[in-house]
Amino acid sequence: MIFEPKVGIIIANWNRPFDTIECIKSLFDMDYKNFHIILLDNGSSDNSLDLILDNFNGYVFELDIANREINNLILSLNNSEYFNVILNNLKRDDVSIVRGLITIIKLNKNVGYAKANNIAIKICLNIMNPDYLWLLNNDTVVDKKSLTNLVSEAENDKSALLLGSKILNYYKKNIIDSAGGRINTLIGRVRHIGFNEPDDGRYNVSKYVDYVTGCSVLVRKLAIGKIGYIPEDYFLYFEDTEWCIKARKLGYRVKYIPSSIVYHKISKSTNRMTRNYYFALNNLKFEKKNYPYFFPVALFYWVIRFLCIPFFKNEYKDIAVHFKAFIKFLNLKIP
Repeated sequence: MIFEPKVGIIIANWNRPFDTIECIKSLFDMDYKNFHIILLDNGSSDNSLDLILDNFNGYVFELDIANREINNLILSLNNSEYFNVILNNLKRDDVSIVRGLITIIKLNKNVGYAKANNIAIKICLNIMNPDYLWLLNNDTVVDKKSLTNLVSEAENDKSALLLGSKILNYYKKNIIDSAGGRINTLIGRVRHIGFNEPDDGRYNVSKYVDYVTGCSVLVRKLAIGKIGYIPEDYFLYFEDTEWCIKARKLGYRVKYIPSSIVYHKISKSTNRMTRNYYFALNNLKFEKKNYPYFFPVALFYWVIRFLCIPFFKNEYKDIAVHFKAFIKFLNLKIP
């Protein structure tokens, strides 16, 4: 029997139950078996949980809130006004232990990508003490060997603290979404390597990169003690990039693993204007926090990219959203 390190898989759902169900089903089809899923519902306003529970009733583990250690952890994580642990009369299926149980946690409001994942990470570390954490977007479908190949690379390269998959477009499976990422520190621009390019073999070599996307990232348990939890002051976008930067500043490496393939449905959870707002805002925040000495140059580039170019394209709604983001940034207190 091949030894498999224990992996805690972290998934956050927000009003996308069918995507989440498809994602989890693909996890159960993997050839890697030693995992446990922590599914956090991030304040969904639809019937997400009912649909998910109907599909995975036999796989859901009832988190014991009577356990003092778990209860204290819950109380320390969040205010009770929006933190809830799902406690249904669900039977634990002993057979599902082999496949990986699911622990479901409910938040009563959307707290953003980073905070939601951090809550799930803390619960995961407490109840299962995994060797690795795998953060996975709920609008993904994984290849059968995606986790096997991530863990194999991690076991063979101890210098890599965070490892990311090759992300392909779910709807155009031969098109790359991300093969790792690069950062232009001068202007604060982040770029997915291979974005929108055909998956023709050019990005089939493992390599160290500036960052990997939080869409699929394997993290060593010791990373939490070294670099802390995911930065929570972004809400959406750039938190995964900054997490990778923190690792690299401490001398660790971030690695892209092309043999781990994940298919992504690409920004289905948020509308375009919301995406534009947070991307424009957090682009400024990211540069000011991490490369303050280059910020004047980055700000000049930001004005051209987010205000001037949309103006010449008559994209006035985009300009309004970007200007709103700029005003918000001016009111932030960033050291």
